[in-house]
Amino acid sequence: MNRSAEVETWFTEPEHPLKDAIIRAREIILTADKRLEESIKWKGPMCSFQGIMASSTLAPKHTSA
Repeated sequence: MNRSAEVETWFTEPEHPLKDAIIRAREIILTADKRLEESIKWKGPMCSFQGIMASSTLAPKHTSA
């Protein structure tokens, strides 16, 4: 499993309401194939293999006026 120090640091920063789900998804994705790599993109963890494979958009919920 190719864990990134950058992603490990992201998980130590302020709490995200979906942190537990993100950690679980990360485990599932990274154990699927040892060739996957992870990084931070668009302010959230993402995994890639020869290009973008899975990314998380972790923006706050938007409301309409």
